[in-house]
Order: sequence, then C-alpha cells, then structure tokens
Amino acid sequence: FAETYAAEGITNQENLDGLDIILPRVEFKYFTDSSLVVRGGIGRFYGGIPNVWYTNPFTKDGMTLVNAPSSVIADYYANNRVSDFSEVPQEIKDSLQKGDGSTNYTDPNFDLPNDWRAQLAADYEFDVPLIGEEFQATTSVMYKRIQDQPVWYNTAIQEAGRAADGERIIYESRYEGDRAQNYDIMLTNAPEDGRAWIFSQSLAKQWENGLSMTASYTYQDVEDNGAGSSSQAASNYKHYVAKSRNQAFTATGNFEVEHSLKLTLGYKKEFFADYATRFNLFFERRSGRPFSYIMGMYQDGDFGDTAFEGLYTQSAYLPYIPSGPEDSNVDWANSISWEELKSVLDNAGVPYGGEGYILDRNSHNQPWVTDIDLSIQQEIPGFSDGHKGTLYLTIDNFANLLNDDWGVERRLTYPQVALYDFGGLSEDGKYQIESVFQGYYPNNFNTVDLNSSSWSAKLGIRYTF
Repeated sequence: FAETYAAEGITNQENLDGLDIILPRVEFKYFTDSSLVVRGGIGRFYGGIPNVWYTNPFTKDGMTLVNAPSSVIADYYANNRVSDFSEVPQEIKDSLQKGDGSTNYTDPNFDLPNDWRAQLAADYEFDVPLIGEEFQATTSVMYKRIQDQPVWYNTAIQEAGRAADGERIIYESRYEGDRAQNYDIMLTNAPEDGRAWIFSQSLAKQWENGLSMTASYTYQDVEDNGAGSSSQAASNYKHYVAKSRNQAFTATGNFEVEHSLKLTLGYKKEFFADYATRFNLFFERRSGRPFSYIMGMYQDGDFGDTAFEGLYTQSAYLPYIPSGPEDSNVDWANSISWEELKSVLDNAGVPYGGEGYILDRNSHNQPWVTDIDLSIQQEIPGFSDGHKGTLYLTIDNFANLLNDDWGVERRLTYPQVALYDFGGLSEDGKYQIESVFQGYYPNNFNTVDLNSSSWSAKLGIRYTF
C-alpha cells in the first residue's frame, strides 16, 4: 500500500484527529393570538454515524491480516496429497508476507458528515360547527440538506474502459499477480448532497363525553447517497447498489416511508365511580420501503470485480434496460429473447422504449403495511388510601385476531430483487442477459414478518402507591 500510493501522498494512517465542525442553530416562536403559534428554525447537525466505520483502518491495515496467494494454494494442493487437515501447510504459511494484505483507509480530505435542517411549523386551534370546538392541529414542513455522506471506494481498481452503452465503467486492478485480488477501500465523502422534504399534518380533539381522537399524516421525499448497513468497509462497498463501482450518486433513500397515516381513537368513562375505563384503538397505514431491481451475478468479473471476499459475486449492479429488440448494446445472440425480457419488464413494472438506460436505485416499493392495536384499561381500588390499581389488556395486531389475512406484513429479506441474471460482456462490451437462476420472483416481497404479522395479547395489572 505504502509503495503504491506514495506518489499521491496517501497513507492508511489517517484518522479524525484534528477534524472539527461548527454547528450553528437558531429558532423562533411567534404567538399571534391564543389560537395560532408559528415556530421554526434552521441549524446544522452532526451525529448518527457508527464510530466503528472510523476504526476499520486499524483492523484492515494490510499487515496484521494477510491472505495466502491463491497461486501458492493452488500449486500446493495440485502437487501434494493432503492427509492432515488439522493445520495449514508450512509452504502456505511461508508465503504470507506482511504488507501484502488488503487495506481500509480514510480519505485524507474526509469531512465530518452533517446536514442542514430548516423547519417551519404552525400550531393552531379551530372549531368545526356541529362536531366540536377547540380542535388542535399542527402543520409542519422540514427541509434537510444532507452533506458529506460517507461512502466507500475501492482505489485498488482503476477505469479500463466502458460497456457498450458508454455509461457502465469497466475496471482493472492496479496491482499485478496474486495481489490483483486485493482491495484498498477508502472511506470518503459522497460527491453529491442528498436532500429530504418532510411534510406532516396532525389533528387532535377531546370531547366532553369521553371520546378522543388523534390523527396524523406524514409525507417523505428523500434522496441520498445510500446508507452503509454494515460495520465492515468491504461489506458497505460491495453491497452498495450502483451503476458502476466507485460512483456514488443520489437516489430515493433506503429508509424512505413516502406515506404514513396514523389514527388513534379513545374513549374514557367511569362505569364505576372514581374508577375510569379506557378504550384505545390505534390504526396505522404506511408505504412499504423502497427496493432496487439489480442484475443477478455469480463469479462475474467482467466489470473488474475480484474474487477476494466475494466481490465478483455480489449482486449490486443496477440493470441495463434495452430499448427494444434492436438495442445494439445487447448481445442478443447470447441472451434471452426480447419477448421473454419484455414479459419480465412488464411484470416488474419497469418502463422501456426510447433509448436504453440503466435503472435507478430504489425505483420500486415493497407492499404497504397496515397495523391495528387495541388497549383496554380498567382502574381498580387499592388496598389503602392513595393506592390504585389498573387492570389492562393489550392486543397487538388486533386486525390479525379478527381475520388471519389481515395485519400481515409482507416484505423483502434484502431490498434487492434480480430482474435478470448478468451473463457477462461480449468482446465488444455488449450485455449478455440471462434468465434469473431458479426462476424470476414476480412479487415485491419474499417473506412474511412473523413477529409483526401475528397477533398477541397481554393481560396484566399495574399497582401504584
């Protein structure tokens, strides 16, 4: 590593020492009268980044963890009969050299991830004729500018060409021989800023007869560079869904919930003097999280991915969508027919026609989720003055108790679905498209979350004194 990057003045000894960030914030609140309050603020925020990402260079320094060259391993087992599996052969041990391992390091120009947030909200009160007075409502809009998001680039590979579409980058290793399987993964900042718009509206009302209601709706429109999902740099790198390696870009956020509607209905009454009975019904209906269609891959190194730690088997490339049966960027002689591919695209809801293109990340959504919970509480006398007990019954996923087909959360185990399998590139860089191994899965889910899809009841007593 030191020899390779010496000319660029890069070492794997960078850390956060000396980095700082200024976090200015200002807010206001304006009382117009008793029925309207306008409030807002703007500020810069930092946090929520797993510190383990900053420690990766200490565990993958190229010195303490080294792999034996694949050629040495192949030669040994090709020429020796193995009778003892209890230890590593000495010839393989002797091939291990300090400094020959893969590395993680931090960009010397790394900046602390942060975001700017601006919010404007109004709390107000109003009456509805014939229904009630003093409805409490809040309308809020927040904008977030997401800056310097962490992303991971493998600087052990460099651009060697492009696929036939002219967009997908083909890489090759900057190393030779056995070291060509190595990676040097750098923690750096995304080149583009992300952004989020979040709108929410809430409404609450409590009537004198004991009825109460709280409702809210939230809309999210989030675009970011994709969040890391692992503690290891190599995993965050290889699982990043992209058009090309080392090319971070903004798209719909992995955790965006576009629509969320919540409603709570309550009723309180003293059927027994001084001991209240409470009924509360909670309802939620929300959008499913986004997912990406990708190309299924298995030991495909045509884009320059290496075998070490399975980088060339990770299905993380967004699929190329041909314009039609005459698309010159596809090697049709070694691909499935356009009719078969067209059927797949139609079933998945992927548009085509016009020019061919690479599908965007998180372009589709998992199924909507509905949840209903019920709570019943009854106050009971205590054993002494000032003591009181509460008998309660809570039913989670009440809808599933009423009907086995209700309250079922269907989702994907991982937010990627193979649209087709990548068969490789032809000599002139054209895509070879194959059917998905073990068959195309036609739905936007592949599992049922048993924890959230089954009902449960809890009966208990709470005593206060």
